[in-house]
Amino acid sequence: MARQRAAEGQLGGLGRRIDEWRARQPRRRAMPERLWAEAVRLAGEVGRYRVVCCTRLNHESLSRRLREARARKACGDGARLVELRGSDLLATGGSAGSVLELDAPDGTRLRLTLAAGQCLDLAAVVAAFGRRP
Repeated sequence: MARQRAAEGQLGGLGRRIDEWRARQPRRRAMPERLWAEAVRLAGEVGRYRVVCCTRLNHESLSRRLREARARKACGDGARLVELRGSDLLATGGSAGSVLELDAPDGTRLRLTLAAGQCLDLAAVVAAFGRRP
């Protein structure tokens, strides 16, 4: 119970810091990761709805970040999820080819369509995508 009260006090402080940041920034600027990280942490303790109400953050953005944080925790902090469909890897003959889709936590996407029989250094592409600015 004391931990819950402490989190609620931190929630008020986070709301003030977000409001101060918004007042100093031009509209439509991405909020700093440190504020998002604190919002995600508090959402895990007091719930998303309370964080959204106190901070006026977008519910869907907070929910997505909370899911990503839980997935990172489940996989280990340094782990990255790469989903590969067998049909993409084993495309044979015809015009089927392969499709590689990469999604970053910030919403950036990469989609590569390869013709049947065309080769690709998958590890190099994934590494380059992960290093982009």
